[in-house]
Amino acid sequence: MKKNDVLKSVKVISLNPKSQEKEETLRVFIDELSKSLNISIDDFEIDYTWCNYHVVHNKKPFHGSDLRLLSRYSNEKFKIQFTPVSSNTVELQWIEVFDNGNGLGSDLMNEILDVSDKTGINIKVLPVDFKCNEFGGYLNRLREWYRSFGFTSKIYNKTPYLHYYSQKVELKMVS
Repeated sequence: MKKNDVLKSVKVISLNPKSQEKEETLRVFIDELSKSLNISIDDFEIDYTWCNYHVVHNKKPFHGSDLRLLSRYSNEKFKIQFTPVSSNTVELQWIEVFDNGNGLGSDLMNEILDVSDKTGINIKVLPVDFKCNEFGGYLNRLREWYRSFGFTSKIYNKTPYLHYYSQKVELKMVS
């Protein structure tokens, strides 16, 4: 069975209608992103896995663990990973560029946001700094990097999540 067939068959695995909607959202997003990046959708790995996170935001810890459907892609230049959140939102769970400083991360983020705008699917992200043990320094720059693309704090900066709301514009024919 091809990897793409796994994503298509996820609907059969999920009995909960809300889960089916979320999984369909992920399928649509990944399908459009693969076209935009000119890669085969079959190159995305798709499976269920446990996700753990621990982040300090405004001096308060946020942590958790849950089972999620993940779709990930990696090559010699970058790694990206997404999980469905709702019927209109996916979470960018991981974005990493292996050769920093050449604009590839920004180009990749612009492609992701173009797909968001095209599909009407919002993006949620939890900025986490895995490379630095300094408290706040790099993480603050990382959050600012996301904000430079239009990500915002949803609840007045009380949660570490940032959100990008799709700028999809519906064009109507006028006669």
